[in-house]
Amino acid sequence: MTTFSVLLSPAFFLAFAAYSVLSVAVEWLDRWLLEMTRDIPASAWLFEHMLLPALRAFALVVFILLTYPQLYGVASAPPLGEVLASGHGRFMTLVNISFLLSLLIPLLPVFGRMPALVLPIQAIAAASLLFNWWMTLSGITEVHFWPGWTMALSLLVLAIISHEAARLLAHYSALRMRSIIKQEDMQKLVYRGAVLILQAPVIVTYTLSLGHQVQ
Repeated sequence: MTTFSVLLSPAFFLAFAAYSVLSVAVEWLDRWLLEMTRDIPASAWLFEHMLLPALRAFALVVFILLTYPQLYGVASAPPLGEVLASGHGRFMTLVNISFLLSLLIPLLPVFGRMPALVLPIQAIAAASLLFNWWMTLSGITEVHFWPGWTMALSLLVLAIISHEAARLLAHYSALRMRSIIKQEDMQKLVYRGAVLILQAPVIVTYTLSLGHQVQ
């Protein structure tokens, strides 16, 4: 399967729809919580820097799980429930890893200055861990996760370009819709949905390289 055939599959349309709904809900909650805690700086900080990133990580994990196993370019694989149930607390492990990465990546010397990498790294980490569980369940021990320097650099460039495209799309959509909804709110809503859609090729190109190992 190619990157675009995977992206155009029914599973991905469902996953994109679910992620969009969850993203809208999280951004609405963000606005409501900030209004509620406007005069309580400590609570506002906790909501903005802990709760909301955790909810965004939850939405991303839901997206990853809904695209299994098409995410890896394969038509069949062990049932998702079996993969998750073969270890303790695996769903929350995926959420926790995605959440921690959202906090740690901005602190890194180089990557911290590149917000374009946050979502792809979160998704790739979650997808890689899910793939590893699948391989362990199937009794496969020889798995390679490094895609090679050529692919890594290509994904880096694609991540930066797609992130900039999502940012510009959100900005201009907000300008056109400012008479209907607050410009800042509209920009956040469009950005959250667009950034995953536009950066999905980065994620899928990598996960297909994992799937090729079992084809």
